[in-house]
Amino acid sequence: MDRLKQDCLAAYPGPTHRLRFRSWTAADGPLAAALWDDGRVTALIGGPFGEQRVREMLEAQLATGREAGVQYWPVFESGSGSLVGCCGLRPKGEGDSRLELGFHIRPEHWGKGFATEARLERAPYPGREHPSRRAYLLARKPARSPSSCCISAYGTPSSIPE
Repeated sequence: MDRLKQDCLAAYPGPTHRLRFRSWTAADGPLAAALWDDGRVTALIGGPFGEQRVREMLEAQLATGREAGVQYWPVFESGSGSLVGCCGLRPKGEGDSRLELGFHIRPEHWGKGFATEARLERAPYPGREHPSRRAYLLARKPARSPSSCCISAYGTPSSIPE
């Protein structure tokens, strides 16, 4: 296992004041469906997704965790235990060492500042410790969406140069 992957796994996202993170598991089908089969959550990435596609997305998160040491970790409200959404990193692509930050937040949690709180403030940010592998923050269209505003407030690039 390379050093970056070890560091990412060792730096599992810790809790914030209102949120806690954990890794996806194979038993998380119902949580994944509550998130990715909701057209309001996935409108900008081609959703809503049916049962088969949600299962594939969950399997992809599990594989990314095993292979890259990162994933879009599920995020829960500390007090209620309610699924807020997911936030994390994923590799940009095959042969590309850059990582993308992303998050999907359930509508009942929109406008509460959870995306801002979750956005890698507590998650591993490999670009800090490993300049050779930079984390890029990417917001899906539209450019002035809440996601892009959250990312631009982070003070890092909001797009990935091709």
